[in-house]
Amino acid sequence: MSSEKTIRVKSSQQHAHNHLPSYDDPITVTTAVYFTAGLKYPMLIMDDFEYCVQEKRETSIYWRCTQASKNHCHARLLTFGKTVRIKSSAPHNHLPTFKGEHANLLRENFIVQQSRTVHFAPGRKHPIMIIDGYEYKLQLRNDTKSNWCCTQDNKYRCKVRLMATGNLVQIKDCEHTHDRTFKGNYEDLRSHSVTLEYTKKFRRLY
Repeated sequence: MSSEKTIRVKSSQQHAHNHLPSYDDPITVTTAVYFTAGLKYPMLIMDDFEYCVQEKRETSIYWRCTQASKNHCHARLLTFGKTVRIKSSAPHNHLPTFKGEHANLLRENFIVQQSRTVHFAPGRKHPIMIIDGYEYKLQLRNDTKSNWCCTQDNKYRCKVRLMATGNLVQIKDCEHTHDRTFKGNYEDLRSHSVTLEYTKKFRRLY
């Protein structure tokens, strides 16, 4: 699946600012989502996994894996507008099921978001956020946003950056240049449920 990704600032401590830079809308990466046409009960196909409608609401649709009954698969999606949100805590427990031709399907490009639990190290002068075993240090913050960078930005020239706005954490679409750094106990950390969104880059306003 073509993940969608989002993130923001690269503020080095040698060029410290007392304010957050301004950015326009992030350039998000989209992934291909397919739909069956002409059926009474439409199906959504992503990464060759098939989903059927679980519930329709005024502005959103809840989808569940077609193998929910047969294989007790708990994979779920939520679509609203051109965004698809994945329930990351419930991956598929089986192989992809779609065996047809993508050319016969309706294709749409969607922004992908994932619900995820992030962790924070409490009681520290300089906060640390942990996502998937990688640690991020706080760079800058204002009343509504905070910017974070990988703790290995200097040692390993790691360019992964985060921007947190409320319950949305946007991550820059690039790979860490090192192994996971967190070696502690997650039970000692403070947890928080967020939505992760990925993007290729942010265009800075000068």
